[in-house]
Amino acid sequence: MSINEQFIDVDFENDPNYTAGDLGLGDVSDLCANFGDSIEVMSDSEIDAAIDALDAAGGGADQLVTRIYNQGQEGSCFPPGTLVTMATGEVRPIEDVKCLETVITAENRTGEVRQTMVRPFNGQLVGVHLHGHNLIRSTPEHPYLTQRGYVAAQALTADDFVAIPKVRPVTVTQIETKRHLPTRTRVKNETRIRHFNAPQGRTESCIQVREMPETIQLDAAFGRIVGLFLAEGNVDQQKVVWTFNHNELNTIVADLRFLLSNTLGLESKLRVNAYRSTAKVEIYGTLWARFFESIGATGSGKKRLCPELASGPEDFVKAVFDGWMEGDGNHSTRRNTGVTISRSLAVQMFQIANRLGMYPSLRRSTPQPTGNVKSRQPRYDLTFSDVNAENYRRHQDADHCWRKVRMLTREDYDGPVYNIHVHGDESYVADGLGVHNCVANAFSQSNEIIQALQYGRDKVVHLSAMSLY
Repeated sequence: MSINEQFIDVDFENDPNYTAGDLGLGDVSDLCANFGDSIEVMSDSEIDAAIDALDAAGGGADQLVTRIYNQGQEGSCFPPGTLVTMATGEVRPIEDVKCLETVITAENRTGEVRQTMVRPFNGQLVGVHLHGHNLIRSTPEHPYLTQRGYVAAQALTADDFVAIPKVRPVTVTQIETKRHLPTRTRVKNETRIRHFNAPQGRTESCIQVREMPETIQLDAAFGRIVGLFLAEGNVDQQKVVWTFNHNELNTIVADLRFLLSNTLGLESKLRVNAYRSTAKVEIYGTLWARFFESIGATGSGKKRLCPELASGPEDFVKAVFDGWMEGDGNHSTRRNTGVTISRSLAVQMFQIANRLGMYPSLRRSTPQPTGNVKSRQPRYDLTFSDVNAENYRRHQDADHCWRKVRMLTREDYDGPVYNIHVHGDESYVADGLGVHNCVANAFSQSNEIIQALQYGRDKVVHLSAMSLY
């Protein structure tokens, strides 16, 4: 999928005086006519006047309604692959989110998924580019949490700051290993010695395979092991391997081997290949291989933190982040950059850094093919500075980092789009940004204001936005 240049309709850098108009009501009145006199659609100015009148009559409007711009007749949706942040800190493609699961909301609380929605869409998606984030795309009417309330993607302006919640998942302090091991295995979970045959002229080698513990404490030491695995690790059938440059023998390699021995009681094997300039740290055992594969995956494009690790305490996730940066990052005098081709890992590391107040930026790019390579996978660069300070493009509070809108783009799309109905805040976190979820919330909001003005706040009957839609 490529962006059609003729549909780049808003470039705030080249046209800083651009301001978006109010969203029109479109065919909403016709849609609501089906409800007879039971509902009335109000314009934005009418909603403002009604709220003022309600406040003058005794206050409480702020407790009655949540400001939502009218979203029109069509549902607000995201293309497949958009990552939703679960209450555990795990990120999940929106098409894989299931009913009764719990997600983080845009207001940095938790809410239960009560309905999942999908529909065909043939039109243009709006890409919302912030100063420091360029991943997300949605249908034009999908509302984003800004400092002036929820605003549709197509109505965002250069003056808007969009919310990036500082995700704080439900915290766990240890991981149960049995949840990540196959139910059937021919490998006994016991401490034993494995012997390895050697070619003629070399000595036979042996290594101890350590028994798998029932639980592992989520502390900074184990976090560093996990972070280095996410950066440099992979899983073979019977072993876990970390691959480093051979000039790191006395630094990262020595540190990792010490942590494996001191934290997990694992004897590691070191293989140095001077010709390839590599140093490999290996631990053996099928159960350990399956465990690391489950908690962090294998293969550069599939790396991610499993729910238990994403829910770890702050010192643990910080050690994970630091370990990943040490393996996959590079540092300069002005900024630090971590690189991955895993979208899930990129968003999770972005959210950890944001939670730690580091003002991270996340940029997606697609390298150009070279030589015999016909195509390349998208690359994600997470960047932050050692000196974190507010500026005109960003600032933060206790629950959110706010980043300024840089540009909107449009691209042609023909395929399914998804949305989820979240009970409570009616919002969720998509690709790291706070978004609303329900097209009909404006209808129910208008009706509740009318009821309050006509019959009093104590007579207001809440109508489900999804039912009205």
